[in-house]
Amino acid sequence: MDVVRNKIKQNFNRLIFYNIMGVVLPFIISVIIVSIFSEVTLIWQFIDQGNFLLFSASFYTTSIYLFRENQNSIQDEKDFWLDLLAIWILVILASIYGVLYFMQINNTDLSDTKIVILRVLSLIIFFKSIYSLYRGFRLDNLNRVPKIDVEKHSKGEIDNIVNNL
Repeated sequence: MDVVRNKIKQNFNRLIFYNIMGVVLPFIISVIIVSIFSEVTLIWQFIDQGNFLLFSASFYTTSIYLFRENQNSIQDEKDFWLDLLAIWILVILASIYGVLYFMQINNTDLSDTKIVILRVLSLIIFFKSIYSLYRGFRLDNLNRVPKIDVEKHSKGEIDNIVNNL
């Protein structure tokens, strides 16, 4: 059983690394490069125009898919609430982006207070969406039984027993 548990944990860690870090790490690197070689205002512009909200929404769409595919396996209360709220959060994100896009088309300036609220909201949603994606991957990974070479592990266990005699 420990072999199965270790294999599940190993697969899960790989899944998290490739999916989250494969998207987040390049984004962080690009932000650092832009801030070094260009003006930092470009990064704020990316957030202020709502593009960062869309970036965060992409994590939510994946977590919604994972929660819906594994809905019968949801046992943890956290997962239940994440599943329930994920679609609503996605609708809110899309609505906020729609308002920002409309304001941008009409050349409407945002007040400083609204910009701060947008920036804080964008960062909160980003970290919440990563957590939701993490929980979705966790739920999906728990439903998969890894392929394990039973003969190989059995032979190793038998060899350990024989060596201990």
